[in-house]
Amino acid sequence: MNFIVAFKGEAQPIIERFNLIKSAEPAPYPLYENESHRLILTGIGSTRASEATSYLIEQIKNVPQAILNIGLAGHRSYEKGSCFIANRISSDHDEAIHYPPLIIQSNTPSSGLKTCTEPEKEYPENIGYDMEAHSICSTAYQSITRELVQFFKIVSDNPQEPLTKFDPKSATELILHHIETIDDLVTQLDELALSLQLDPKVIEILEETKSRYHFTFTQNHQFEKLLRHARALDIDISELIGSLESAENATNSIDIIRKKIAPLRILP
Repeated sequence: MNFIVAFKGEAQPIIERFNLIKSAEPAPYPLYENESHRLILTGIGSTRASEATSYLIEQIKNVPQAILNIGLAGHRSYEKGSCFIANRISSDHDEAIHYPPLIIQSNTPSSGLKTCTEPEKEYPENIGYDMEAHSICSTAYQSITRELVQFFKIVSDNPQEPLTKFDPKSATELILHHIETIDDLVTQLDELALSLQLDPKVIEILEETKSRYHFTFTQNHQFEKLLRHARALDIDISELIGSLESAENATNSIDIIRKKIAPLRILP
C-alpha cells in the first residue's frame, strides 16, 4: 500500500498505525515506509502532488500496488469531521475529469471532489474541495490500474464552519477518528492488488519484450498493466506472444496489447 498525504499532521495517525519509519535515503519528498507500506508527504498544491506521486511510483517495482490519497477537504453539505470517498475528480485548471472506480465495500459515502488552485471558501457546488487529488489522479493513472487509485477525504470545513476558522492543529485528530475505516480500506485495496499480481508466464513475456526494446519507466508500467488486464480477460498466453512478435519497438508493443484487449476490456 502506498499513501499520499499532504502534511505531516494528517499523516501522523497513519505513520503510527502502520509503524512507518522515515527513510534514511535521500528523497525529494519525505518518505516513510515499512516492509509493505510507503507514505509520501507532498506539501500543498497540484505541482508538488504530481511530482511526489511520480517519485512514489518510481519506488514500485513490477508488482501491482495500490495508492490511497488521504487528507482533509472542504465540502458544501457534509458535516465537519465526516468522511467520503471521491467518485468524480475535477479541477479548476484542467478540463479532464477522472472517475475512480468505486470498488471498495464500505458504508462511507461517496462524493465529487474538485481540486482548486487556491483554497475554496465559497463551496459553490455540493461536492468536496481540495488542492491535490486531480494531479495525483492524472499522474497515477499513467502507470497504475485505476481501481488501485483511491481517494479518502475527511471534511475539515464547510459553509457553517468555514476554512477561516479551521485550526491546523486539529488535522491529526480528524484523521485519527477515521483510522479504523482507513485500515479497512487498506486491507481491501491490498487484497485487490494481490489478486492482480502477474503470473510467471506474463512476467516472462514482460521481461523478454523489455530485453528487445527500450522501455521508459512510464511505458514499462503501461505495458505491465495491459498484460495484467489481458490475463484477467483470459486471453491465451501463446496468443499474446504471437502478437508481440510483430512489434517494432516499445510503443508498438503497448499498442498491440491495447488493441488486442480493447474488444474485451472490463477494467477501464
